[in-house]
Amino acid sequence: MNWTAAPAEIEEDTFRSGGDRWILCLFLLLTLFFSMPPFLSAAGEPSEPAGKDQNRYPQILGPSPGSFRPELSPEEALKIAERYVREKKVDLSRQYIHFIRLDYDPGVKKQGYYWRVHWKWSSPGMGGEYGLRIYMDKTVLPEIAGP
Repeated sequence: MNWTAAPAEIEEDTFRSGGDRWILCLFLLLTLFFSMPPFLSAAGEPSEPAGKDQNRYPQILGPSPGSFRPELSPEEALKIAERYVREKKVDLSRQYIHFIRLDYDPGVKKQGYYWRVHWKWSSPGMGGEYGLRIYMDKTVLPEIAGP
């Protein structure tokens, strides 16, 4: 760039160099886009060959979803939760069961699969929602959500 040039020439040079930068950025983005491996094939299936890295994280994920059957049914877990709440005299009169889901604890509290039973406020409230972890060996651990 010529710093001693007239103002009109400086603006024109600046415009041209900005255009060159735009083209360079576009070129780099397209290069990155086309050099990345595809994540899905045209049929919507994973693009990696079958068998490759299928057991990449078995210690974290456990058995595949299709082969796992929990030892404890959700109905049994709810019965255990109701009995626990009744025995511990937990006041849930303003809360209702919001969900029950199957989760996995890698060992933070106790390793293994568990049913997460979560209650929610009937009317708007902040925190204090009650929850229970019911492990397959029928161990119950309480969890209070929020402040």
